[in-house]
Amino acid sequence: MKTIFGKNYFYVLNDPDTIKTALWKNRNFPLKSIPDTYSEEKFFFPDSSLTYDTRYLKDTIWTNSEGKKYALISFSTSPIEYADLALVGRFSCAFLGVALFEQKADSFQLIDKNLGIGCYGAYSHAPLPSLVKIGAKKYSLLIEQVNGGAGGPYYGVMFLHSLDKRNQLLFSESLTSRTMGVGSSLHSKIVFDSLSNKEMYDFKLITKGELMRDSF
Repeated sequence: MKTIFGKNYFYVLNDPDTIKTALWKNRNFPLKSIPDTYSEEKFFFPDSSLTYDTRYLKDTIWTNSEGKKYALISFSTSPIEYADLALVGRFSCAFLGVALFEQKADSFQLIDKNLGIGCYGAYSHAPLPSLVKIGAKKYSLLIEQVNGGAGGPYYGVMFLHSLDKRNQLLFSESLTSRTMGVGSSLHSKIVFDSLSNKEMYDFKLITKGELMRDSF
């Protein structure tokens, strides 16, 4: 966290040896507009008037075709001034951020970071992203978001972001899954043609399950 946030970082909520949660204010990060997943509104992030709570999600380490070793750390951020600090808002998304490290000599060094790829998830917590190979030398972030009303059914949406300085949205599809509902249950997965040597693999979305009339 200290490496990612630099001088913005000022407090650790839990074990300082693990440093998986941080509170910070925006002092020098550029402000940008991020769409709300659940409405047509947009957030301006990071707002210098707010204090943010950032929580570690996961890390992924891999070696590319050229033998270079990388580590990707993902984290979920939400402002603590909001009422959803208790994480009780079903339709309150969180900012999904990533930091990319490259191994040089005996240590990993930060080479790029994006504090807010998008606002995803529920209860002010972003979903875990997955690293997928989408081309001969290209990788991407796969984000699957599932949400719905109390008691269900829950509907899934899939997002694919490029793993570069822009983290551009490459693909999105709604109704990729449906769970906990009488009559219908389905799930989708994205499959890439990794046997080709294309810069960008062809891919298809495969959906399996049961779908009954009037169950939506």
